[in-house]
Amino acid sequence: MDINPRNILVVQIGKLGDMVLTNPLFYELKRLFPSASLKVLASEVNLEFVSSLKVVDEVIVYKKNIFKDLFLASKLKKQNFDLWIDPKDGHSRTTSALLKVARPKLSLGYNHEEKVFDVDLKDFVKGKHAVDLALAPIYYFGKEPVHLKPVLNDFLEDTSSRKPIDVVINVSSGNPSRYLPLEKWIAILSAIIHKHPSLKIRIVGIRVDSKLIADIHNTFKSEYIT
Repeated sequence: MDINPRNILVVQIGKLGDMVLTNPLFYELKRLFPSASLKVLASEVNLEFVSSLKVVDEVIVYKKNIFKDLFLASKLKKQNFDLWIDPKDGHSRTTSALLKVARPKLSLGYNHEEKVFDVDLKDFVKGKHAVDLALAPIYYFGKEPVHLKPVLNDFLEDTSSRKPIDVVINVSSGNPSRYLPLEKWIAILSAIIHKHPSLKIRIVGIRVDSKLIADIHNTFKSEYIT
C-alpha cells in the first residue's frame, strides 16, 4: 500500500499490559514513516508507560466521561489524521464513536458485524499473539516488521540516574480480589533483594495503587527501588 501519512493516531485505551503489547507497533510506524507525527490515544491506566516512549510524539489521554468524550471527539477531528489505527481485536463502542466523528483519511482496525474501519486487519494478521494483532498494520503496508517483541528500553531507565532498570513489578490487578496486600509485596521484594541486592527495581501501578506503592517505597527506602 502506497501511503505516506504525516499525522498518525494509534488508539489503545486498554490496560497497562495492552499498551505494552502494542508497543512494537509504535517503533515499526516510526521506522516506516520517520517524518510522521505519531500520537497515541491512551487511558489513564496505561498513560505512564506510553509517555515514557521517546518514539511517541504526543500522548492524548482518554477519560471515561460522556461530556469529555464529546470534547475529545471534537479535538480528534481537528487533528485531521491521515492514519488511524486501532490494534484491539475486540469491538469498542467508544472508539467506534470517536472514529466516526474524527473521520481520518484512512482507518485500520478489526471489523465485526459492522464495518467500522476502512481496512479490516483480520486479513493481515500473522500469528495468534496480541503482539501479532498489533503488528498487522505493518503487513498491510507490505512490510516485514523488525520489532517482534515489546521494546522497553525507554521505560526501563531510571530517569534520575539514566541507568537501566532490571526488573519492573506491576502491583495492579484487573480484579480487586487478586490484589496482594502490602505484607505480601514486602515479602516478595525482600526475597528478591536478598538474592540480588544490586538489582534496580521499578514499582508501577495505576492511580488507585499510589498508596500501596508509596508504602512499599517507605518500607524499603532503597535507591534500588524506584
